[in-house]
Amino acid sequence: MILIDDVCWNTPGLKKDRIEKGLSGKALAFVIEDELVDTLPLDADFADILLNATIFKESDIQPIEGSNLYAVDIMNDKIVVETVVCGEMLYSILLSEPFITELPGNYKYGNMLVAGWKFINNEFVIPGEWE
Repeated sequence: MILIDDVCWNTPGLKKDRIEKGLSGKALAFVIEDELVDTLPLDADFADILLNATIFKESDIQPIEGSNLYAVDIMNDKIVVETVVCGEMLYSILLSEPFITELPGNYKYGNMLVAGWKFINNEFVIPGEWE
């Protein structure tokens, strides 16, 4: 079981710690119905698990009551590969069967991407340019 805070590079101090240890990360984008709903920088190994997932389902594992954390089974070909414990937002995104894609490090609009951008023909489109 993985706690998202242990692999998410948004966690204060974690990115610096990971880089100092020689670990690499990947930025992932979560798209639902051709619209960006979130981006997350993650440890590369965990990012690959998400990128290779075929199904996400609510886990039978129950986190600590009252913690506002939720468990999601990450599956590949009907086999649970990993369980992630995360907050309500990522929990909702994963159970909505998102398209997950990696953001290349040199993506020209990478630092500007926010929820609401369209994802058309495997490319993020600047708001106002898809109409």
